[in-house]
Amino acid sequence: MVARGWSPSERTRIGFYLAVGLLLVLNPFLVQAYDLGESRYEYQAYDVKLTENDFHFEDRSRVFLLSGVSGVDCDYWSEPWHCYLEERVAPGDVTVDSIQYHQSPPSKYVHFDDGFYRRHVERDDESTTISYDPVTAEAVAANVSLDVESAPEPLAEAVRQGSATSLRRIEMGYLVRDGDRYYYAGRSGSTDGFTGRWALSFIGTLLGLAMLAEAGQLSFERQSRDE
Repeated sequence: MVARGWSPSERTRIGFYLAVGLLLVLNPFLVQAYDLGESRYEYQAYDVKLTENDFHFEDRSRVFLLSGVSGVDCDYWSEPWHCYLEERVAPGDVTVDSIQYHQSPPSKYVHFDDGFYRRHVERDDESTTISYDPVTAEAVAANVSLDVESAPEPLAEAVRQGSATSLRRIEMGYLVRDGDRYYYAGRSGSTDGFTGRWALSFIGTLLGLAMLAEAGQLSFERQSRDE
């Protein structure tokens, strides 16, 4: 039996306004909890074979080359101008009458066409000496690689699954060691997020409050009619 002045359509409208209004009011918490609208980054992992003086990929054309190998400068991915100067020196050393080299290069190793070298920097009060000693690819891999258990989660997942998607942006690629095998894991692409997500979320909250107010008004009018 339907109460006087109270129709199923009114009940439906009030229920709709309450449900949708509450959802809109809570939408900032949903945006935060599920990272809605955030940029997402894609990662790939590729099997690496170690030769005497190189990291070998079976099909290099399929390898995404968005980033280099952490711990190795002048590699296949990027060759800034100083790499061409360094290649002229290796193997050997060069001394310059300057102490402006305040910090050693972040990477111990460099890779040139003829192989890998370990870079050494020595300074005294008047000069800086940079030397290059040849090393094998195996020695470089052992020193710069990360164990899969300690690698950043997106890279570890890419090694285990072949690919991964994450909210975390990792600039450099890494050699990752899993047992006795090596993989190159790095960022292969990204999906842009929605920069106005919080403004839209705020508008949704205001709309939700308006719908809850409308539901309250409809319920009040119903009760007034029933009295």
